Formats: sequence, structure tokens, C-alpha cells
Amino acid sequence: MQKVALLAAGMVLALVGIAALLLVAGSAAKAPARVPNYLPASPQSTTSSPPSQPWTRAPQQPPAAVDSVAPESSGSDYSAAEQTIRAHCTKEWPTDYHMQAYCTDQQHQALSALLSGRPADVPEAEFSRMREHCASEWPDDFHMRAYCEKQQADGYRKIN
Repeated sequence: MQKVALLAAGMVLALVGIAALLLVAGSAAKAPARVPNYLPASPQSTTSSPPSQPWTRAPQQPPAAVDSVAPESSGSDYSAAEQTIRAHCTKEWPTDYHMQAYCTDQQHQALSALLSGRPADVPEAEFSRMREHCASEWPDDFHMRAYCEKQQADGYRKIN
């Protein structure tokens, strides 16, 4: 009777282990959730070596759409955007080409949002300050810059 109980307990543990492995494997197969990375880039971080497990980096949350009406006339210079995007995505995902491609797509979408101009309900002077703030916080990440601008505009709306 003890042997049967031990055998049954062993089978239950084995099934629990298999279920846990399947759950973990199923989670790993899904696309990673996009979570904002709020750590600003620092000069010291530009010389870092590639992480030992680059696929474990927590990706960033995409910015929400910005209702814009007027093109930004006094904004940042985006003439080197392609080089900035390539350098940023290569730095973020040095050994993962799939994520470099995804990062590049996200950066281009964000750049389009940035180029579309300011929200209609935010005055030009305030938007200029927001844009300068976000550009200084995220100099090489258009995705986070667009997200930052949206957050700043939302904050402006709440207090005005």
C-alpha cells in the first residue's frame, strides 16, 4: 500500500513538473510585453558589452496615438533619424536580429508620430518645452520620446 501511495505521489509531482514546464515554455513563446524603460541613457552605458542574455531585456511600451494638427516647425532635427534608429536598435538588441527589426519598426512609427506635430489643445510654447524635455531625456530613442511627449501632454491637460 505504501508503494502505491509513493508511486501516486511521484506521478502527481511529475505531472505538476510537466505542467509547469509547459506553462513556462508557452509563456516564453509569446511576444514580450512592452514596458517602458524609465532609465535615461547615460554616457557610461554607451561602452557596455552585450548582455549575456539579451533576450531577457524588458521591451518598452509603445506610445499611444497623439492627436496632432500642426506640424512642428521649431522641433528637433530628425535629419539623422535613420542612423540614430539603427544605432539604437543595434545597441539594445546586439545579438537578436528579430528584435532589432521590431525595434526599428517601433522607432519608425514613433518618428512618424513625432513628425506629425503638436496636439491641437497644447499651445506651441508649452509643446516646445515638452519636446525639448523629452528629447533631452531620450536623445536616441524616438519610441520613448513620443511616449514621453504623450505623457507630458496628458499632464498638461490635467492641470489646465
